[in-house]
Amino acid sequence: MKIIHAIVQPQRVDRMEAALTGIDGYVGMLLIKAEGLRPPGPGTDVNTVAAMRARNFDRTRIEIMAPEASLQAMLDAITPIVEVGPPRAAGTVPE
Repeated sequence: MKIIHAIVQPQRVDRMEAALTGIDGYVGMLLIKAEGLRPPGPGTDVNTVAAMRARNFDRTRIEIMAPEASLQAMLDAITPIVEVGPPRAAGTVPE
């Protein structure tokens, strides 16, 4: 058994669920609300409420229990949905 961890934009959760539904061994996912904080830009007053709101962003942390036999299929299904930046081979870890 392996655990897949992903932090995604909340609107991508439904697409992940749809992609995983048909895979043998998929029993569900744990969703945890997460907040991120961007670094302030140059010349930004970091002490104002408006500045803090502009720097915050919502994300959802997802944990999926994956049997060894289904792990690669699950990674292949969710990688295109959660990935940002230049494409790479599904299920690989950048160096």
